[in-house]
Amino acid sequence: MSKKEKIQPHEMPLISKEAFVDQLNFLKEMRTKFDRLSELMEELSPGFRVDFIPNLSFEDKIIPLLSMLMHEPFGNAFNDNLIEYFVDELDFGASETIKPEFYEHGKKYKIPTPDKLYEALVEINFANKKQQLQQPESSKASSKKEVIK
Repeated sequence: MSKKEKIQPHEMPLISKEAFVDQLNFLKEMRTKFDRLSELMEELSPGFRVDFIPNLSFEDKIIPLLSMLMHEPFGNAFNDNLIEYFVDELDFGASETIKPEFYEHGKKYKIPTPDKLYEALVEINFANKKQQLQQPESSKASSKKEVIK
């Protein structure tokens, strides 16, 4: 981008990479702690799960907020939210059964870490938006994310 081009609000993420990564690392840490707590509670009271305690699910609050800040669709019928996918399916990039990668507009993205996820979201939801707005309607590619499993 040249110095003369003025950055529009929709062209930049509303959260820094550092803050985004910090929030995902916080969620990972909390999930680990709640899993440990659940195991301990299961020993004391079989069948009891910590996730049944109201207001302890940070993920339900933070993922929609991060999605909004990164212009990532959330709460739709297609379940194509990359943040939610990274957290739930990829287990924060640590999944041993699912490759942390996907295709968007014919390009392969690898997201094994929160940093790489942020970079991919910026490219897809911000850098590519300007190009998509400039393309004629007939040449716009499908925006559905294809996940590699």
